[in-house]
Amino acid sequence: FSREKHVKLNLKIHNLLDKNYLQKFQILLPNEISDQVSLAKSNDKKDAMSNTEIADLYRSCHCFVFPSKAEGWGLPLIEAIACGTPFTATHYSGQTEYLQHFKQRYSSIKYCMEKISSEDFFTFHKFTSDTQPQWAKPDINSLADNMKNIYNNWEKLNQDSIKNSQLARKLFSWRASTETLLDVLLKHFS
Repeated sequence: FSREKHVKLNLKIHNLLDKNYLQKFQILLPNEISDQVSLAKSNDKKDAMSNTEIADLYRSCHCFVFPSKAEGWGLPLIEAIACGTPFTATHYSGQTEYLQHFKQRYSSIKYCMEKISSEDFFTFHKFTSDTQPQWAKPDINSLADNMKNIYNNWEKLNQDSIKNSQLARKLFSWRASTETLLDVLLKHFS
């Protein structure tokens, strides 16, 4: 979107393992688009954003981009969907449990599987020596194409996102999750 100067990319990044991640980000950011990219931060200078700030961020964006390699659930993605934000995401791992319910064009980022080589990952996850864990490697061209298509078709996709929001709040609210858990517990222990 370098030619469309009005298009902005608002990133919410946080790396607990690397205290210098913001400086590294600034080094990676090309000068010619630096005025189009900003980092979402808390209004009160805390490291973490409040729930209200997160919800406002989701609702203020035209697209939520989630090129995840692997997720246990993908809470930020479902929160954005529940807020009525069009999305594009890697349809792999934990979020596939709920993404199957949502209909939206250009939502799926293509990917291939790759061996995990991140030392940080193995700090928290232990595997036997004969195991070679993999995760999804999102395809950059697919991601870019989806973002362009969402930009060009936003009015139509916004209608899809309203329906997805209603469905997310119905099927995956805290109340619905609690009721599902109670049903499982009652069946198991009664």
